[in-house]
Amino acid sequence: MRALLRLTVTLILGAHAHAQQLNGPGTARSGEQHFYRLSAPPSTGEYRWHLEWNDPSGGAQSWEGNESHPALNLSFAAHSSPHRLWVITSAGNSNALAIEVTPSAREPETKPAALAKTLLDVPSIAVNALTPPPSPRPSVPFLPEPQPVISSPRVESSSAANAIITTDDRDVIDLVAGISRDETTTAPNPFRVRYQPKLQTREIALNVGLVHVGQAPPLSSVIINGELYGIGDAIETLTVASISPEWIELRTSQLTARIPVQDRPVVLRLPR
Repeated sequence: MRALLRLTVTLILGAHAHAQQLNGPGTARSGEQHFYRLSAPPSTGEYRWHLEWNDPSGGAQSWEGNESHPALNLSFAAHSSPHRLWVITSAGNSNALAIEVTPSAREPETKPAALAKTLLDVPSIAVNALTPPPSPRPSVPFLPEPQPVISSPRVESSSAANAIITTDDRDVIDLVAGISRDETTTAPNPFRVRYQPKLQTREIALNVGLVHVGQAPPLSSVIINGELYGIGDAIETLTVASISPEWIELRTSQLTARIPVQDRPVVLRLPR
């Protein structure tokens, strides 16, 4: 009777025990990379990672991915609610790890405006010529005039032509103001239309929920407004160009919008 009772207790405990144990930090700073790993990957069958959290408005969000990989590299945005991470396998789920996200402790970046102000405060020095410049020497007769040197035109790289636009003090990225209109011509044209109508604009809010930085750029992903995006995916009229723990770059043929990874939404102003 005692042996039967011990066997029953062993079967019950074995049914409730987790097949795999999940290891990783329970406290994470926003914008920094954090690594999570299974103690022992399943011997057979496929498995995937699962993450749940609430956005700033209280809505439930979830993410699944990194199939059959024993490690995961995550970068969180600062949210008030904790995250829960576990691994789903055919033999049973791993333990659920609660992750508290705290604000980033990085020091504020030095603004370029401070350096520009320091340079502007330096007084200018006037230089006065003591003697007039010598008159140009006349050319020697019976000698041929020198031929003008024709230099090849300089080709600008495509990366230099693509301007990067970041958020202003109101967390707005204005891509309409960055659209340049070519007003220069080689010769004046009296029939050219000078009036340009004002561009119609529209605004969309972008909430960055989760950033996954993979070992290679094609393996990285980000959740924006509850949707999963990877490198090359389209958001409105822009394309996801790069994903990092600090920002997400959305690119057009002329402009690049740099979306910071933060707990506040970013407003993207586009032409209608």
